[in-house]
Amino acid sequence: MPILLAAGEADRADRFVGATTPARAGGRRNALVNVRAMMAEAEGRLGQAANLYDEAAKGWKGLGLVPRRAESLLCQGRCLVHLGRFAEATERLKDARDLVQPLDARFLLNEIDQLLAKVTARGS
Repeated sequence: MPILLAAGEADRADRFVGATTPARAGGRRNALVNVRAMMAEAEGRLGQAANLYDEAAKGWKGLGLVPRRAESLLCQGRCLVHLGRFAEATERLKDARDLVQPLDARFLLNEIDQLLAKVTARGS
């Protein structure tokens, strides 16, 4: 799915998601919520994307999937930054950082730190 979105194929991604029915298993359902969030973000519907990433983060927490939760919080924070909702963005990004730090996932830490720096710069 991310490959289709990165390639500018949002229509194909939308058809794929539309053809997918939510499974009863929490992980599959939550993955679908996450994909819908990615699609909304790629299409510029940032408010909707932020809400869907929030839903996904809560689902991943319930499933105990820390890396996926951290990624959803990061993505939600990114959307909130672009929406100018800096206080909320900072909270989500710090939560994501707290989850990612022990995993030493540098690519996620780098993006989180860049976004936090952007928020700090705008607050100055």
